[in-house]
Amino acid sequence: MTAQRVTVTIEERDFDGTVAALRAAGMAGMQVHREIGVVSGDIANAAALVDIPGVMVVEPEGRTHIAPPNAGIQ
Repeated sequence: MTAQRVTVTIEERDFDGTVAALRAAGMAGMQVHREIGVVSGDIANAAALVDIPGVMVVEPEGRTHIAPPNAGIQ
């Protein structure tokens, strides 16, 4: 299974414990944003993160491509 980039919203009460559980579940390349309660990273099985205590929402990250200024109308 190919890893996908996800954003996880975490409850405030045990932030560090939830981040540790995300790592243990296989989440890699993590960026932790404690101030806003969000962690992003790569995981092969994003559905497994939903059952971790403290996880509120798991969302796949989208990709956006912006054409250069001299490109034709898309």
